[in-house]
Amino acid sequence: MAWAHTNVWAGGQLLATYSAILDPPCQQGGTNCQPNCLQTGQSCPDGALHFYFNDWLGTRRVQTDYAGIQEQDCSSLPFGDQLNCTQSIGGPTEHHFTGKERDTESGNDYFGARYYASTMGRFLSPDWSAKIEPVPYAKLDNPQSLNLYAYVGNNPLSRFDPDGHWVCNGNHDQCAAIQTGLNLAQASQKQLAASDNAADRKEAGAIQKVLDFYGPMSSKAGDKGDNGVNVSFASLGKGVAGNAVVGQDGHTVNITFDLNKINSAGVGSSMGGQYMSLGLRAGISIHEGTHGVDERHWGHLPSSDRQEDWTEHNAYRNESYTYQGLNFQGTPLWYPGISDDARGAAINAAAQASDAASTSPQ
Repeated sequence: MAWAHTNVWAGGQLLATYSAILDPPCQQGGTNCQPNCLQTGQSCPDGALHFYFNDWLGTRRVQTDYAGIQEQDCSSLPFGDQLNCTQSIGGPTEHHFTGKERDTESGNDYFGARYYASTMGRFLSPDWSAKIEPVPYAKLDNPQSLNLYAYVGNNPLSRFDPDGHWVCNGNHDQCAAIQTGLNLAQASQKQLAASDNAADRKEAGAIQKVLDFYGPMSSKAGDKGDNGVNVSFASLGKGVAGNAVVGQDGHTVNITFDLNKINSAGVGSSMGGQYMSLGLRAGISIHEGTHGVDERHWGHLPSSDRQEDWTEHNAYRNESYTYQGLNFQGTPLWYPGISDDARGAAINAAAQASDAASTSPQ
């Protein structure tokens, strides 16, 4: 089997494709080449690079070549059906609707956990959870969630499903940003788990517990499991980059991130804005996930100062562990050579500041 193409991904988004076997106009001479190069008499390279411009949900809308010359533009209806691409060249990749792989035989899209039929706007199998539930992930105040075959609660204009299980209440870039943060946290966990130091391996276990709480967020994930986590985005109060609130059922956890605050934290930093933003996404995702783990364990929000203090210390500890595994040096919670006493003092100071903020009037 000959190599056909390689997709280029960044932050969970498909950016480009390098293809070897391209489109019908290029195959007339039996040679791999760029579109129309045979007709124009140009020399034919071994492959061609295509770049994509996606809409806010990650669906490919415009395709260009390496020089920025438009090759085609694509349109489709809200649920992904009636795909129509202009120009004569074919698509070098089978990824289209919200970046998912479309099967060329059936026309169905692969979401990792299950297949989706854009012609019906429905998944081909019902949603499920590792824990037996009558209606997995249902919200009784939202009748749309009771249909286990429905796609994002029948709201495809503002929501997308990353893997066939959960609904991220944000646009593609927002959800991809948190996915990137959790992917970095997973890399931190693996780094600590491979250490010869027993304390590092214990820290890796604490991070993994939070990652298991979220469940895989990759669009390639298969078994999502029973996460019950809803992620959304909003502008939060002063100094607050995220919060986690367990629902009245004691299981569902709603986590809100202020990405503008996270992304702007590195402005003017000697470390660089992108470096700071990526590190903080990982740390804050684990921080808020830790609150989710604690609140789900209790079945309610912190009901005493002791519980509030416990979960804040726990969250900052896990955030510190994440920075250590990444060798991230942008916060006082961890840096190379920090002593146990200095680390403990930094965690305690951050937790006390959060405790004070949570009890002070807004």
